Amino acid sequence: MTVAPGSYPVLVLARAATEGDLSAARAQMGFSLPWHIVVACLGVGLPALTLLTEWLGITRNIRR
Repeated sequence: MTVAPGSYPVLVLARAATEGDLSAARAQMGFSLPWHIVVACLGVGLPALTLLTEWLGITRNIRR
């Protein structure tokens, strides 16, 4: 194999995706995407809610 100066040989080990591969990938994406949307919303919303309740408790002088 002859390689031009400044370039690198590329070995391709991938094969063409079959319909079964695509349906499995789509099923995985269909499950994981909604799950990550919910978890991301909780990850942003819960700290904001905690900050809000702490601020309300401090400003209203509520003690336990």
